[in-house]
Amino acid sequence: MHESRGRPGERLRNRRRGGKTLIVHLLREGERPILIVWREDFSTGIAEVDHRHKALIWLVNGLSEAFRTSKDPETLGTILSILADYASFHFTRGQRLMRTARYPVRDEYAALHEELMKRLDTLVYRFETGSGGAETLPFLKDWLLRLIDQDRAFGRALAAEP
Repeated sequence: MHESRGRPGERLRNRRRGGKTLIVHLLREGERPILIVWREDFSTGIAEVDHRHKALIWLVNGLSEAFRTSKDPETLGTILSILADYASFHFTRGQRLMRTARYPVRDEYAALHEELMKRLDTLVYRFETGSGGAETLPFLKDWLLRLIDQDRAFGRALAAEP
């Protein structure tokens, strides 16, 4: 992990206004390739988690559009940084829910979250240093679908509790 990220959420707060405006602008212009479309079978049964998944999908799709319309590393890096900060927020909240529910595989889940955040941090760093590449979108799509699937398993476990 590189040192320039700061505290969790710090970059998001610092770039939220500009980054959010940028993403909204990108998502409203022209045709956009939708990398991931929310489907009801993605639902975990936990409204808070589903809302965060939809936000992550929106951010990944915004990044996909930015790749299509702009190869500016700063633009792409800003969106990716916001995505990484939001993913960190999602993981923190999810792990808190799992601890509260005494989810039996929460430690394995936390380790996977840590691994995924390291990969995201590496991607952000690569964009910040001008070496980001084409592997980003396929990785993010696979990562997000895997995350949703794991959170669905958690939702099913909660629903099965007496």
